[in-house]
Amino acid sequence: MKRFFFAFLSTIIFMTGCDSLGTGDSDLLTLKSESIIEVESNEKVVNILFDAAGTWSAESDSDWAVPEQRYGDAGDDITLEVTVYANETGSAREAVITLGCGDQTVDITVTQTAGENSGGEVIDPQGEYLVLSIRETDQDGYQMTFSYEYDFIESFGKYMPVKETFDMEGDVTDVEYQYGSGYIDRIVIYEGVEDYRYRLLLDEENRITDIKDEEGSYGYTVEYNSDGQILSEKSGNLDEDYYYSSKYEWQNGNLAKSVRRDFQQGHDINADGYIDENDIRDVTEEYDYKYTEYPNNTNLDLNARLCNGYNSALMSDGPALFGITGKRSENLGYGPFYGMSEPWHDIFRDRVTDGQTDRVMNYDIEIGNDEAEAVFEFNDEGYPVKVTITAPKYKTEIIRT
Repeated sequence: MKRFFFAFLSTIIFMTGCDSLGTGDSDLLTLKSESIIEVESNEKVVNILFDAAGTWSAESDSDWAVPEQRYGDAGDDITLEVTVYANETGSAREAVITLGCGDQTVDITVTQTAGENSGGEVIDPQGEYLVLSIRETDQDGYQMTFSYEYDFIESFGKYMPVKETFDMEGDVTDVEYQYGSGYIDRIVIYEGVEDYRYRLLLDEENRITDIKDEEGSYGYTVEYNSDGQILSEKSGNLDEDYYYSSKYEWQNGNLAKSVRRDFQQGHDINADGYIDENDIRDVTEEYDYKYTEYPNNTNLDLNARLCNGYNSALMSDGPALFGITGKRSENLGYGPFYGMSEPWHDIFRDRVTDGQTDRVMNYDIEIGNDEAEAVFEFNDEGYPVKVTITAPKYKTEIIRT
């Protein structure tokens, strides 16, 4: 059985950058606050006051003006908080919050002035635009923000990130990067305390060649072609009871396909909750990538976010973003999305024993990558500032016997 709905991902890239309308029955919603709200460029929470005769909804057409509630019950003097994020785009902007109740809708317009820092862009002495932050929002309003601080690194001859901050709905992790001769130390700090660190070893072209921590090498190997593009990578332990590997194919200057293999022996938990030492998990997955005509022109390789870290065995996000995994794709791309299980942690539920047969039911989410679409928006300098990606999702009931 398949049920069809849509996945939604909106990505905002900050570079270093109407009157009230009503429809339907006018008795269902009564707006008690102004229909036009004006705010300064800094982050602020604004309130919308209204009465609703029945269950109401709130939606925003922009990711920078976000209602704290999307639904609510009938009532008088309802206060809806809307978080308006700092404007770092370099231009004034406008968002519309739409309240709905029954067949009636009311629009509230939020206008925000431009920031003082010409859109928040950081321009180094060489005139290079640097990405300050990336904010991702899914269809349910869940947000992840990646922020970056830079310094000029002599061995690279350019500005490189020295601090990366992940903010996942208030759960914050800091990552510091320390640069040395032929290496980068990546230090992960959680709640002010160092969690772990590892060293990325580099060749003379500042491409990754190995990864080490306090216990030694990760067993990481990598191969590049004559054009400097990554061809393959592998990481695993010395006993080879688990490893991860990826192979890459390039076409017209862009990464066209990656093939990832995960091999594990004696690591999976069986239906009875015990590790099966003889169990072998050997999964191979292929991913194809879509590309636009737009150039991949920012200092960070945004495809590392838009293309799921290239589905790398190990080098997703940070290292791929920073351009130390070889020559990057020439154009901006997107996808594919990962498939997922729901719930992933409860695969062995609803077991029914009938003689020698166990029946296991699981629910999988399949994402229609071939049907995905992306809309890119750019600032006046030609750099991307917003990407909205949609793709259909299919929910499948699976019965294993």
